[in-house]
Amino acid sequence: VHAKFVEKVNQVSFSGPRALRQGQDVSYVTERCVMKLTEDGLVVTEIAPGLDLQRDVIEKCEGAVRAAGTLKRMESALFKEECMGLRLERHA
Repeated sequence: VHAKFVEKVNQVSFSGPRALRQGQDVSYVTERCVMKLTEDGLVVTEIAPGLDLQRDVIEKCEGAVRAAGTLKRMESALFKEECMGLRLERHA
């Protein structure tokens, strides 16, 4: 398993700190969790069903990551192989 949140990268295609300075809301969504970037660093706001926050998320990140005061579970339907029945409605 490769760490997705690392201290150093070879190329920057998106700068979270720059986006924050510009007033943008920055969230990262992975198959394990949802994290929000704040002025104080990354905060895990949601976690996938069946995962352990410390073992499966925090220990897999190279930088400092903390949990939100209220940690939500990601919707279990997102992890099923069945079709979710989503449809894109076109607007004129």
